[in-house]
Amino acid sequence: MSSFNNSVPVIKSQPHEVWFGKVSDGKFRGQEDLLANPPFSHTDNFFWLRDDSRSNPEIIQVIKKENEYTNALLAPHKTLQNQIFEELKGYMKEDYKTFPIQEHSALSPFKYFKEFISGSGYFKYNQLDTRTNKVRTLLDINLLAKNKPQCDVTGLSCSLDEKYFSYCVDFNGSEKYKLVIQTIDSGSNTALEFDKIDTSTIPLISYGDYNWVSPKQIVYTQTDESNRVYQIWTWVIGTSQPKLIYEETVQDLSVEFYVSSDLKYIFISSSNYDSTSVQYGLVGDLGKDRFVLTKITGIIPGLKYYVQHFNDYFYIKNNLNAVNWKVSLVHTIQAQQMNAWVDFIPGNPNVYIKSFGLTQSYAFVSIKVNGGTYLGFIAHRTNIISITNCIDYNQTFALSTFGKFGWSQLWPQYVYTIDFYSYFLDSQNIYLSIDRMTQPYSLLEFNPDNNTFNSVYTKEVPGYDGSLYESKRIYTQTSDGKAVPISLVYKKGTTFPAPCYLYGYGSYGHTVEPNFDYQVLPLLNRGWVYAIAHVRGGSFLGYDWYLQGKSYNKLNTFTDFISCAEHLINSGYTKSDTITADGRSAGGLLVGASSVLRPDLFANVIMGVPFLDVLNTMCDSSIPLTVEEWTQWGNPNIKSDYDYMAQYCPYTNLKPGVCYPNIFATGGLHDPRVQYWESLKFIAKLRSLKDPTDKSVQNLKIEMTQGHFGGSDRYKHLKETAEQYTWVLTLN
Repeated sequence: MSSFNNSVPVIKSQPHEVWFGKVSDGKFRGQEDLLANPPFSHTDNFFWLRDDSRSNPEIIQVIKKENEYTNALLAPHKTLQNQIFEELKGYMKEDYKTFPIQEHSALSPFKYFKEFISGSGYFKYNQLDTRTNKVRTLLDINLLAKNKPQCDVTGLSCSLDEKYFSYCVDFNGSEKYKLVIQTIDSGSNTALEFDKIDTSTIPLISYGDYNWVSPKQIVYTQTDESNRVYQIWTWVIGTSQPKLIYEETVQDLSVEFYVSSDLKYIFISSSNYDSTSVQYGLVGDLGKDRFVLTKITGIIPGLKYYVQHFNDYFYIKNNLNAVNWKVSLVHTIQAQQMNAWVDFIPGNPNVYIKSFGLTQSYAFVSIKVNGGTYLGFIAHRTNIISITNCIDYNQTFALSTFGKFGWSQLWPQYVYTIDFYSYFLDSQNIYLSIDRMTQPYSLLEFNPDNNTFNSVYTKEVPGYDGSLYESKRIYTQTSDGKAVPISLVYKKGTTFPAPCYLYGYGSYGHTVEPNFDYQVLPLLNRGWVYAIAHVRGGSFLGYDWYLQGKSYNKLNTFTDFISCAEHLINSGYTKSDTITADGRSAGGLLVGASSVLRPDLFANVIMGVPFLDVLNTMCDSSIPLTVEEWTQWGNPNIKSDYDYMAQYCPYTNLKPGVCYPNIFATGGLHDPRVQYWESLKFIAKLRSLKDPTDKSVQNLKIEMTQGHFGGSDRYKHLKETAEQYTWVLTLN
């Protein structure tokens, strides 16, 4: 590939001063008394590549040249790319149906499922009437996507009486969705025969965030000019204008809503990454003059919580004096009195309570202990909790001892993931999903009454034999004494040291679980080892694991990833000249920062829609999502925050004459989460600093009609994966 170096696009340098601190530019910069004063600046030679309108012809031409260069670089390897695509497609069952499941009630006669047909990039969404076995297609996305370069559909849902069907659609990747509602005519068999409801008074909905709250009523959110979710609206079919029910005026808080499982209350949560304030009101009063919101607490720094309701009690999952969370119980009339919150499931420093739910018979939790996931069930009006992972662990004990139980001695013997898949308030049985790195996921129907389950669905992967592969978990010790888990999978008989594909994310508490992924099989079959680095900043080892990789602890995320790479080398699994690091979005920051801090450790780096220009982005509140992210990363308009973030910002830490790894970066022109110029500026600056003798390659591909999540067509997605694997394999 280095033979193309002479045709590398040259992007001009144009110095621009970026200012930080108390700047008089009309933009919100943060709490005024904390801002740097006098303000200070640094020079950004590629600031000019930012175009909020996405229409500057000079910049569009720069992007097109980058895409052409990448395509030319890969063109001689089209045969390999097609081969990998066919391998991927061979592991994907092209004709299949998902498991039919109800949407609102276990007693409903209607179940819903997706149907994929060979050659079609999208699915049909079907309704099954279990009384007659009649199947009705509610939406064929292939028809919706016809002649469209991009078609993203989300929010597939039915009204509570299942007489209306709704969905949101976005055709350019901006994640601003049009809401579509149509009647479900019992005499019709296809979506083309249904009548559409006039929703013209409802504006585009960012992120497709809406929900049915009654047979004819929806609630949805709206965003401000910087994409902060700040308003909640309601609309009733048959009325003309929506009604505003809440607006959050504090600029660093965003709002969300959810409805209690018994449909009695709507909860409105205002939060940032540190704190939460929840209000509630009666669903039956929504949109009416008598609708009243009652605040449980205001913002209390460091307090986060989530509320559910059952039988006049609020169940509050919270982190009050419990770093890995607990569940409290309080009568609705005492909810505002925090001293009335009593422990229902006590906190335990060794147990991370991920999620909490309710049925008429049980309360249940998903917990993580030492990286393993377990599910707990508590019958109402008892003090007994039953814990299981549906593999090799079953334990029952008094709920009062939960906080004292010796969880630290519980180490998972398998590399697996288990979680709740579907349940309703009236569910007797609960559907669970489970998979391992070597075993495609299955759905289990679990009976908590007798702690038994049976498998009702297993995802079919044609031509796959799990007995040919092996997975394990290893640990690396960091310089500050932490044991960072690494989940591995490889084909039995692989010769080590082997090429390694090291994946990571490490932000927002998001956990990259060790799930089965057929898309890594082309690498494993070629003798690679696939590894997931469970670094701090994610919550694989608990919520505290997340806090240890956030804000002023963020450097831990990158040094953990570096330690994982070093451990894989020192343990003989791989060599530094054969490691490919991969991460998307904030994971792109992970691999970007790690490769800039330690370029000698990685041969190749794939940065998917990466967040790389940390300082310049986080100082500017006009860029979407910036203000609410200050509690995640820091606000560089505050000098101490700037100094800390400057230690890892990939873009500003690029240095002349350093031989960086080969890099393949991607972006989406209309991506509202990570702006396209993050990757464009990074590649431009890196190339401008390269020594003429440096033979490394830097490639960029920015999709002109896609957003943050890439191709929505399943075949296009596989082609993108095949393209990146081809790039890696021809360089390795």
